[in-house]
Amino acid sequence: MGRELFGDGELDNAPRVPVAHGPVEGDDREYLLPVTELAAPIRVEFDLWQNSSPRPQLPEILWLYREGDVEPIGEKQWTAPISLDELFIEVEMGQWSDGKHAVYYRVQLFNGSTSRSKALTVWIDRVAPGAGDALKLPQDLNPAETVTAHYLETHGDTLEVTFEPPAELIAGDTLRFYWNPNLSGGGEDEDYCVDDWTLTAADVAKPLLSYAFEGQVLRERGDGIRYAYYRIKDRAGNAGGPSWPAAVSVAAAPIPRDLPPPRVHSATGTPPRQSLDPAHALDGVTVEVPESAVIYDDEHIALSWHVPGAAGGWASDRLAATIRPWTFTVPATAVGAHLSGRLDIKYTVFASSEEAGSAATELSVGNLPGSHFPMVSCVEAEGMAYLSLARIQGGSATFRLERWVLMSTDQHVKLTVSGTLQAGGAYERVLVDHRGVTEAELTSGLTQPVAKADLELFARNSDIRLRAYVSWDRGSTWPPEGLPNFPVRSLLLKD
Repeated sequence: MGRELFGDGELDNAPRVPVAHGPVEGDDREYLLPVTELAAPIRVEFDLWQNSSPRPQLPEILWLYREGDVEPIGEKQWTAPISLDELFIEVEMGQWSDGKHAVYYRVQLFNGSTSRSKALTVWIDRVAPGAGDALKLPQDLNPAETVTAHYLETHGDTLEVTFEPPAELIAGDTLRFYWNPNLSGGGEDEDYCVDDWTLTAADVAKPLLSYAFEGQVLRERGDGIRYAYYRIKDRAGNAGGPSWPAAVSVAAAPIPRDLPPPRVHSATGTPPRQSLDPAHALDGVTVEVPESAVIYDDEHIALSWHVPGAAGGWASDRLAATIRPWTFTVPATAVGAHLSGRLDIKYTVFASSEEAGSAATELSVGNLPGSHFPMVSCVEAEGMAYLSLARIQGGSATFRLERWVLMSTDQHVKLTVSGTLQAGGAYERVLVDHRGVTEAELTSGLTQPVAKADLELFARNSDIRLRAYVSWDRGSTWPPEGLPNFPVRSLLLKD
């Protein structure tokens, strides 16, 4: 009914419906009525108009209308000053049709003048949304589709699912997610509600949505088969049916990180204590990480033999845990420093966010008898039991010490020649004085020139003795003087 019919003036205000949802970006239905409120009268409120002064004989009247209706849908009258808490009318809207409705009011003042308010548009929506599309589990979940503690640990403690948003979704709608141990459905599934997500205009514009179930929720709900799904609840409060459930096996209870000590193949005994005969390590040592170790396929393993960087220390490259068995070959060069000693062997597991060290195996290493090592030789006495000074050309003889087993650059060498002087008395000449083995000598052995003049000091027809002492630990310890750990070569010295 138009303003012209009544000759109304115009009010600046419109009625208010406090329970109505205000507008949101992406949904132009301003003042949407919650469906739960339609079962009872809806309270419509007003602002007090100017120049109000109702009296017993001159009342003021407010009529509430719905656009298109001739008769008012509510009316109030005052004969005394109006209290602000009286400015409302409750209206039965439960029978109104779905869609758009406009309400306004007219006021007649004590002096008989009338005014009309601006209209307020309210919307009613009782249509429940459909069921959403099924949640899709992440592609990197293992083939058994089991969410393990390790999976959560390496994925930010979440299980992220994706789904295509249904076409009818609009901004302001809510997705309610569930983590349910059964498929009974019905109202009881509210007991398994996890979270609500109210969508924005930017959300519904995406071709694919994702949601992350928190690891804490999965752990609290226990291990076993669980069903992940969601329901759509629109902005008016209408709830849709459940989406098709995604079945997920859960084994989220943390597994203790058990890293038992490694095992040395050629050693006797069982970890954590083993013994190694170095004669079985001349070509290196194989160390294996137990299959029972809790190591995951996306992790790496590295072996530490003694202390990397120290004499006899060695560290492997990182081995991908997918490469089985978990074995490492320790070079023979890392064994010699531990003759007649002990060392610890352990491994480290490198996870995405941390490192974990294993229990250690204490390895006792025996000694090697001198028969395993070469004697110092003299080129000019090759194949003979004597050295003739006449055979020495160029002013010096050449002494050699062939490469030996377990040889490494961690070792130092001392070479001497000793005997009886022509003038009488014992004499020892140091040829190589506590020098480290070089990289080249690992292949070629040691070669040392000895001046002919030095050899001429020794008595003829008496023995000279060639001795080699080796320190296995960079010179920290040595065999006693006169008791070399390599066999002694004796040569009869002749003119």
